[in-house]
Amino acid sequence: MKWRQITVRLVVLDIWMERMTGMELLAHLCARSPETRVIFITGHEDRAAEATVMQAGASGFSSSPWITKNSSLPFETHLSNPSD
Repeated sequence: MKWRQITVRLVVLDIWMERMTGMELLAHLCARSPETRVIFITGHEDRAAEATVMQAGASGFSSSPWITKNSSLPFETHLSNPSD
């Protein structure tokens, strides 16, 4: 089976996921699709985790409570700005 190549502009990840961590997936995304922006969300404020994912190549980090009436704004910003 041949897979189509698609461009993913934005991925939203949690730090802790079932099969692999968000950091592991970030490493795969940075290697395979460096133009894809990655935003991490988490239910707990964790400055160390924020610093780690940002140094590893994430575009953004948001801790709880991240769902607000304006929650789409950070995502729209990451989609509208060209990659660095």
